[in-house]
Amino acid sequence: MENKNARPAEAETSANHTADTSNLATAAQRQRMLEALRSGPVSTFDARARLNILAPAPRVKELRESGFVILTKRESLPDERGIVHPGIARYVLISEPPAKAVA
Repeated sequence: MENKNARPAEAETSANHTADTSNLATAAQRQRMLEALRSGPVSTFDARARLNILAPAPRVKELRESGFVILTKRESLPDERGIVHPGIARYVLISEPPAKAVA
């Protein structure tokens, strides 16, 4: 029997499968962003809506400072109301820092 009240499955995006988004600590936000980037590109809108990261640019900057290579693409993207905004950042993880050798 079909459940008529069931919500349709969300399209799978890199930002859909994340850990606890209620933790607002900088380190937790940085970890959520990294996990999402490992799955694919993340836009500013994705980060805000699905990762609960209102300012993703500082988290990306911190990841870059830790050795992650992250490309920023500027695109025209629609918000949740369908209004297209120019210049929205979409972040793409290019490479991770090499693992440190254990002596």
